[in-house]
Amino acid sequence: FFGGTFDPPHRGHYRIVRHLLDTYAGARVIVMPAAAAPLRKDERLFSYRERFHLLRSLFQTECTVGSVILSRLEKTLPLPNYTFDTLTALARICGIKPVIVLGEDQAANLNKWHNADQLMRDYEFVVFARRGSSAEKPFGLRYTLIADFDEDISATALRHSLHSLPPAERLAAAAEFSR
Repeated sequence: FFGGTFDPPHRGHYRIVRHLLDTYAGARVIVMPAAAAPLRKDERLFSYRERFHLLRSLFQTECTVGSVILSRLEKTLPLPNYTFDTLTALARICGIKPVIVLGEDQAANLNKWHNADQLMRDYEFVVFARRGSSAEKPFGLRYTLIADFDEDISATALRHSLHSLPPAERLAAAAEFSR
């Protein structure tokens, strides 16, 4: 399960998914854009629909062959919605308990998440290292660290650069960052 705001999705997100598919034979990755991110205070650059469209373009080949499932489940859940709620709904609908994929920065903030203790108790995580980060992981987190992952790109930095563009040009420019 690879969820996030994906505002915007970029080649780092793509490389994370490719790494999972290349490393874990037969893996399928559920990619799910957040309808809302309760811990995020900044304004969204792209609407849910635009982010979904960008993700569909980014993972077009993987979706076609069935290795990536691009899900709208979170959009159907009541707000406020938390990762815990999404995973509970996913288990109820699909009968699966996925591994949760995170960047190291998000793993370091996991204690702030809704029902963090239960998430850490009930799920396993794959954590992707970020360049220059040695963020402390929460005690009790069961995870596999992908330490050799080196993609120097940040959605926050991309948002800042895209924000300076006229709104009509932002979507096309964001699509370029995913290549």
